[in-house]
Amino acid sequence: MTIRKSTYEDIPSILEIIQDAKDYLKSQNIDQWQGPYPEAEDIQEDIDRGVSYVYEENDKVIGTCCIKLEVDPNYHEIHGEWLNDLPYGVIHRIAIRSSEKGKGIAQEFFQYAEDEALNRDVYNLRIDTHKDNQSMQNAIQKFGFLYTGIVKMQDGSLRNAYQKVIFPEDAIERVKKMEALFNMVLSSLKKKEINFEVKYYLHLLNAYYQSRLWKEDFEKDEQGFFPIDLKRGVLSEDGLYNLLSEIKEVL
Repeated sequence: MTIRKSTYEDIPSILEIIQDAKDYLKSQNIDQWQGPYPEAEDIQEDIDRGVSYVYEENDKVIGTCCIKLEVDPNYHEIHGEWLNDLPYGVIHRIAIRSSEKGKGIAQEFFQYAEDEALNRDVYNLRIDTHKDNQSMQNAIQKFGFLYTGIVKMQDGSLRNAYQKVIFPEDAIERVKKMEALFNMVLSSLKKKEINFEVKYYLHLLNAYYQSRLWKEDFEKDEQGFFPIDLKRGVLSEDGLYNLLSEIKEVL
């Protein structure tokens, strides 16, 4: 199993997967990709720009997506609010062969996009999907994306928009950041000051707690990896779990 950049030789397989996805969406009465888009020209343009990727297993292409680390014109305006205005990567046109669904391939594409973003010092990802595409919404939110509002595509159609803030790869810097957010939320909870900023911090803490990174940091702490003077109450399972539970009740 591997994710790699697409080539012209992959175009027939990519178009097959896209047509498969169109048929599935139609069967679910989801008004998405029910016109000519995306066409071979769109895929070729992505390949030329180096932003088209395929998921390959046993020499067979079973998934495709577009990953761009650049500004998306469709995201200039939003009915809602992006989490921040920092540089971001974009994930578009994920499609998986129907026979291969349920294997977590979308999650692997998300993780690949996150790794690529971090390699370029980009700490945000954005994505959108149709309001009726519940399976994709579930996959997006499972990976830690937060719903931010509605955006309008160039063809005038509306899409639900999501964003995810990526955590620093350096474990010490990551724990320092999460510890600062942890203390901010604790302080705000005591003062009963629950605004958008605090809710955003809560989202980050919850995403961190549910991620592999928290587990890795917890294990590193058990092994004595972190400096003795590093404050890390955020790695206390009871402390963070209790905070998330308590603030959910407040919200």
